Amino acid sequence: MGSIDLLLPIAAADAVGLPFGGRYAENLQTLEPLTQRARDFTLNDWTDDTDLTVCVGRAIIETGGEEDFEMNVAARIAQWVRIGIPKLGDQYGQGCGGHLSRVTKDPGYDRDPLGTAAHHSYMSAGNGSLKRTALTALMPRELELAARQGRVTHSDPRCVGSCVLLDEILRHMPRFPAPVTDAAVLRPAFLRARPAFAEHWKVATTWFRKCQRLDDLELDSRDNRSFVLKTATVAIWAVQRLHKCNADTVPADFFRDSVVHLVRRGGDADTNAVVAAAVWGKYFGAKCVPADWANKLPHIEWLYEVLDCGADPAPN
Repeated sequence: MGSIDLLLPIAAADAVGLPFGGRYAENLQTLEPLTQRARDFTLNDWTDDTDLTVCVGRAIIETGGEEDFEMNVAARIAQWVRIGIPKLGDQYGQGCGGHLSRVTKDPGYDRDPLGTAAHHSYMSAGNGSLKRTALTALMPRELELAARQGRVTHSDPRCVGSCVLLDEILRHMPRFPAPVTDAAVLRPAFLRARPAFAEHWKVATTWFRKCQRLDDLELDSRDNRSFVLKTATVAIWAVQRLHKCNADTVPADFFRDSVVHLVRRGGDADTNAVVAAAVWGKYFGAKCVPADWANKLPHIEWLYEVLDCGADPAPN
């Protein structure tokens, strides 16, 4: 399992989800993937979700997850907020959310990112740290990288716990065509993630019980579309969607159908798709991404190089 097995599905799902984002499901049922631009993004480009996942990946490579990992992640995220990834034509961090902007632009952030994030934590339990988590699952568990990268911007226990939960789901995910069961994947993931949720565990489980039907999550609800527990529940839904897979499953067909089914629920469609795609990528590998989708990504060559071949996504 290489980083591209997670990163390519994440980027493809991110790009597919972008035009569906911020819209109501009733208006999306005839919209076809990778056919429309969204806001000021290039056609079929991915969003901050993929950019920031790469930032975490580069911090892992540079530090090995050691003591300076958090400072490295923080510096990369702050730089991304200011100028994006110039190598991809960015002039600023496209898609940067309000909480991330407030935290990273706080005068104390460069010196004390964890303290600054904690100071702002009362303002947000958004999914901004969850969406960039996936690559931490490729490193040893004892480094606790999911929680550590999460606290760099989102210290609320609901956010930290959701990062740990996704990390643990990915760690317990078998490889295709082995069967996927709740007993083998979700139960141990819940057990390990529960302490990170602290006093919010009971509330979290009320969300997680909604994982059977996307309609129950009301993904397009304007009031809490980016709420982290909602997005974490999408990850659980993504695991359960794999239950019926068998040796006859065509990975690209499964991925295409599942991503489209999800993003047509609207709301924070790109981030929901990114989290689900990490689960499916861990199971199938990069081969699950349909070739026609991959070929439409404008920066796919860079994507293959940036982690596996050591190119840095941020300028020196």
